[in-house]
Formats: sequence, structure tokens, C-alpha cells
Amino acid sequence: MIAIPILVVIGLLFNPLPVAGQERVPRFESGPCPFADEPWAAVEDIDCGHLVVPENRRRESDRALRLPVAILRSTSATPSADPYLFIPGGPGGGTLTRTEGIVQDEFTQRIRAQRDYVLLDLSGTGSAPDPWAGLGRKLLPVFAADLTPVEHRARCGQRSPTVGDKPLRMALI
Repeated sequence: MIAIPILVVIGLLFNPLPVAGQERVPRFESGPCPFADEPWAAVEDIDCGHLVVPENRRRESDRALRLPVAILRSTSATPSADPYLFIPGGPGGGTLTRTEGIVQDEFTQRIRAQRDYVLLDLSGTGSAPDPWAGLGRKLLPVFAADLTPVEHRARCGQRSPTVGDKPLRMALI
């Protein structure tokens, strides 16, 4: 249970203000583990859910993202107060999809003998939402015409590509 307050503190470091019209963020929301039916998970002490954080901590009115989290509980009767936070390196690498291998890893087992081990899927990885989803399809006509988004709109009479409801502001070289 120590890891949940630590996750909230980590989130608060990034944005101490609530997102307008929503519950306070960051926060942890408990939920089912995506691997709960797996035989290996039946013998593990794992809590799952979502870390809810603002998409853009600089804008109070921005929407919140729900990032999948799995907390591998320590095997110690008196675990350290500070959990180990595992954040994968490399592009697009989801963490929760590799939980079985991580649980069985000798390094993970040594850490769990002392403290909780927290797995987090970052935005756009694993099952976490991707705010840039579909961007490639939106930019394909721009690249194919070899135009900047502004030139594309002027010549082709189409709107510049957007990400969600926000216009894409980037220069293509």
C-alpha cells in the first residue's frame, strides 16, 4: 500500500492543480489486472489500476490520461517505504504486457525482497492512450504533396492536420 501514495506524490510533482471539471489529478484508481487470469499471476501479490495524470500539466483545463499501473508487492513483511519504479526504455515498449517475465526476473525478485516494484505504461505505450494516434494518416497527404501544413491548406483547400481537436503546429523540413 506504500506504493500508491508514492505514485500520487510523483504525479503531484508534475502538477499540483486539479484538471477542470474532473476529480483531482494525479490520483491512483484501483482496477483489474489485465493478466489476472494467467496461472502465474494467481501466486503473486499484485495490485493494478490507473495513474490518472493531466495530459499537459501546464494547462489546468487539459484532459487527463489514464496510465496503466501494476504494483508488484514486496515479499518482505516490512518493505521499504520507497518503491522501485520501472519505466521501460525504447520506443513504444509496453511494460504491463511483459509483467510475467518481469515478475520471474532474478533482479526483480531481489528488489521485491526489499520494496514494492511498480510497472507503468507511459503515454502511447502498451495499453496507455496515445494522444498522437492517427497522426501518420493525417500527415500522409502533406508528405505526399511535399508541402508544409500551411501550404497544404492553401493549395489543397483542406484544413491542416490536427491531433485530437488541436491543430498540429510543426514545421516540416
